[in-house]
Amino acid sequence: MNQLKITHSQSHSLAGTDTRIEHAMPYEQGSTGGLVQFSLICHEIPLGTTVGFSSDKPGPHPPINLLPTIVSIYPSFITGMVSDVPADYSATITFYAIFNQPPPVGASIQLQAAFVVQN
Repeated sequence: MNQLKITHSQSHSLAGTDTRIEHAMPYEQGSTGGLVQFSLICHEIPLGTTVGFSSDKPGPHPPINLLPTIVSIYPSFITGMVSDVPADYSATITFYAIFNQPPPVGASIQLQAAFVVQN
């Protein structure tokens, strides 16, 4: 079984009045390329909210791009993808949420990147 080593993480707490959020996370792969798991971790995000993320630069395979995904489990929902990221890759990964109803105060969305350590 492979292990994950978290290399990047950015969280955003919500005020309860948001209808849409968009946040950017700088990403630098470093000198070793390999498989990276990109995850959006949603806490108390209302059902039916649309979430996703994308990178502003090509290079990884498949591209770092999570198509719009509907939150279907409450109170905790996780979605993401795995991509083969080349060494020295750097980009900005933007994650977003479009709410169909305001989220409760204290709801949060976290974008996390974890290097897949091959056993």
